[in-house]
Amino acid sequence: YVYRNIAPKLAKNGFRVVIPDLIGFGYSSKPSSKKIITYANHTKWLTTFISKLELNGINLFAHDWGAMISLRIVADKLELFSKVAISYGYLFEGSEVIPDSFKGFKEYAKTDSTFLAGNIMDWGSNTKLPDSVKSTYNLPFKNSIDYFSIRKFPSLIPTNSLDEAAIINQSLNKKLYKFNKPFITIWGNHKDFMWVGKDSILQSNILGAKNQKHFVLESNHFIQEDQPEELTSILLNFFN
Repeated sequence: YVYRNIAPKLAKNGFRVVIPDLIGFGYSSKPSSKKIITYANHTKWLTTFISKLELNGINLFAHDWGAMISLRIVADKLELFSKVAISYGYLFEGSEVIPDSFKGFKEYAKTDSTFLAGNIMDWGSNTKLPDSVKSTYNLPFKNSIDYFSIRKFPSLIPTNSLDEAAIINQSLNKKLYKFNKPFITIWGNHKDFMWVGKDSILQSNILGAKNQKHFVLESNHFIQEDQPEELTSILLNFFN
């Protein structure tokens, strides 16, 4: 649903557009056990999805957790991807400074009753989302079990360099930095200290990001809501 103002225009311009819901999001299956909701499993599930559909020559746009999972796959399967555009994605190695604002959000996500998909999208957008849009974001989540994945995601970011997920990311970043095909970053200008400067690190370290035009838009975290037309234009120009 977050790509409702973007996907049709990409398709109209001749692209095959594939948008998987991450497991536990949208109308995908909702895990009934919190134990299986792990960074590693999400990576495995999305990798299997790509394999089952036999996708290759992929022009990737990935945002937030879609990006943090996809970057692992790009690093591990460089040959499958033709071009990569990333928004608010990064392979955290556990040594980064995590701001108090994110620590608070992580605790809030665990139990607070106002943690609803529509509220999160609204808070992360400069655009004031209509109640009808927020309600549509909320529709797939009927009960507390349905929220297991969305509540757990903030806690999956490794915050210690000895965490298993951090060690995996440390290894995969070395591979990711060798990606030498076109790679761009698309960030908003909202000063979220969890994300400030992460785009610059990607630009400096990834071979394919050098000498590319990168973007900072007039936007909060959810660029898809704040700047769908500009984002679509950037992707069309880049993928073409």
